[in-house]
Amino acid sequence: MTPQQFIAKWQRVTLSERSACQQHFLDLCELLGQPKPAEADPDGSWYTFEKGVQTSEDKKGWADVWMNDPLPHNQKTAFAAVV
Repeated sequence: MTPQQFIAKWQRVTLSERSACQQHFLDLCELLGQPKPAEADPDGSWYTFEKGVQTSEDKKGWADVWMNDPLPHNQKTAFAAVV
């Protein structure tokens, strides 16, 4: 997907954030040449959509996209992608 194709597609979308967020993220992966969650982690153990997480305020929450870095030389961190 080219930047122009990405922009053309998403300029006309009127879906709610909840309805569009996963497809938007998948398109970003394609645009940036990054692996998509199901390709990289078929069982969802370290990279997945809709993961229950502990917030910084020590509450339960949900991450739209969650990745726990599987490489042992990196600090293990989880992040939520806002899409």
